[in-house]
Amino acid sequence: MDNPIRFEHPLNERSRVLLRLEDIFSRFLHYQASDSRRDTQVAISVLNEAVNFFNRTDLKSVLIKELKRNIATLERLGAHPGLNSERVADTLKRLEIASNSLHEQLRQIALDVREDEFFKMIMQRSAIPGGSSASDLPHYHLWLDFPSGERRKRLSDWFEGLRPVKDSVDILLSIYRDSGVATDETAENGFFHYSLNASRPAQMITVELERELLVFPEVSGDWHRFNIRFRRTDKESLIPITCEGKLPFRLTIANI
Repeated sequence: MDNPIRFEHPLNERSRVLLRLEDIFSRFLHYQASDSRRDTQVAISVLNEAVNFFNRTDLKSVLIKELKRNIATLERLGAHPGLNSERVADTLKRLEIASNSLHEQLRQIALDVREDEFFKMIMQRSAIPGGSSASDLPHYHLWLDFPSGERRKRLSDWFEGLRPVKDSVDILLSIYRDSGVATDETAENGFFHYSLNASRPAQMITVELERELLVFPEVSGDWHRFNIRFRRTDKESLIPITCEGKLPFRLTIANI
């Protein structure tokens, strides 16, 4: 495939959380880097998504547990002759650093920004449709007129407590994505079924399709098996219809 479009789907709740956090962090860092005051507003809105995500008090322990599981797995595989020992050692080091950084966070993740009075004021008013307008929050709109460097610095300071989480998400998803081997598959009349090997836990799958086909996958399943229904999008109405005939695609299953 010369120009494929990629779709990733988690096969357990842990992977779903990681993919969602990756998306939130990616969007925040994109808008945080901008000079535009409108992009600063979007960055704050996305940061609020992250803060709300960490209302789950168990998330820190879930991440640490998964980091340690991957450390144990790589330590078992480290002596395998088919693996790059230097790369394994580097990955283990990154996992250890990420795990230690999370352990060192004594307070609940994102608590500092959640308790910041200026941030709280913005979020409370933003819960009202149009509530963050200049007429509602003149203090906020005065700050948006500050030099872009000062706004970026404030956003970076607010994000600082989330960086250990971002580092953990990055290394875990990198391991997942590197663990799979891509295979060429074919769906019949828009449907594909796959039974997984229970002895090798699958974390997520990646589906690659030719971009010009305007086809997307709908995945359902768990660590035992999964089904994919492929649907084609009408470019004008955007109404999806089930594909017919044979549809080639590339499948990668992250097993680790």
